[in-house]
Amino acid sequence: MGKKIFFIGIGGVNMSALALMSKDLGYLVSGSDKTYNEYIFKLEQNGIDVFIGHDKNNVKKVDVVVYSDAINKENEELKQALKMNISTYSRGEFLDFISNFFTFKIGISGTHGKTTTTSLISNVIVESDINCSCFIGGEDLRLSNYYYGGKDVLISEICEYKRNVELFKSDIAVCLNIDADHLECYNGLEDLRNSFYKFLDKAKFKVVNVDDERLKKYSSKNTIGISLKNQSAEYYAKILKIDDNYTDFSVFKNGKHAFDSQIKGFCLHNIYNALSCVAICEILKLKKETINKTFLNYKGVKRRMEFIGKKEGKSYYADYAHHPTEIESTLKSFKKVLSKDFLVVFQPHTFS
Repeated sequence: MGKKIFFIGIGGVNMSALALMSKDLGYLVSGSDKTYNEYIFKLEQNGIDVFIGHDKNNVKKVDVVVYSDAINKENEELKQALKMNISTYSRGEFLDFISNFFTFKIGISGTHGKTTTTSLISNVIVESDINCSCFIGGEDLRLSNYYYGGKDVLISEICEYKRNVELFKSDIAVCLNIDADHLECYNGLEDLRNSFYKFLDKAKFKVVNVDDERLKKYSSKNTIGISLKNQSAEYYAKILKIDDNYTDFSVFKNGKHAFDSQIKGFCLHNIYNALSCVAICEILKLKKETINKTFLNYKGVKRRMEFIGKKEGKSYYADYAHHPTEIESTLKSFKKVLSKDFLVVFQPHTFS
């Protein structure tokens, strides 16, 4: 593979992370996007040239072109690259390629919760002083969307859009849930489910939420179940206390009490995220003290139940929930914890 890589749509949360990693691995990186944003500012701060606007001349002296899922086949840079027989990769294909630089790979998938879970396990592994690098599909308030700390372990969020989930090969594969989303890329829900199953099948260890209707029947060697309902699961969590700051819970491993923990926030679905993190940490033989310390001090991800502040005695939160299931879960958490009425301002974001 040549040394000069050009990213079309470089300003996205995932593409900018891939660009930064490519630079850290020694490649000469440049790219383009239609508008300027904070991720492009960060890229420029790291010495990466970014063109605003697309021009076929931008790719004439590069060896490889990587294009975002948002780029269509009529993009002039992509058309020029294909015309010149330049090696081209979709974002998902390139993530799988670049993952081969790492000794051990952890992929986090699922319709809901994968960004927070990727962020959470990344923080625990970084706190454990393991040489690792992280791709997070959001702005982690400590690590940002990308962290480079060595090539022993790669932690990456894996998206199902355009079947990207089928491309990535993990040593540990996590699937949190399977719900109706991105169905324009699939032939119905069964096809979507099978896509996630293919992702799990390729991994040595599989961590699955057995409370999920479409995952509870998944069966394969080295499958580890997590649950808030089924005490016979390999990892079961019992909620002890929820308030507007923290959630206290007990972790049970194979029916036996393992340890108690506390995590910042009051959303019940975040305990699934934490429990999958615990399962990964057990595989990696990480210390419970490090898990608890990280959970307690976890800063979270921007716009994932992010506490913005208070004004005139009122608390303000920002959340990315846009799928109906996510909206319902978030509102249930607010209703359960808050004693007063609350106001919701909703921006329709994507079609689900």
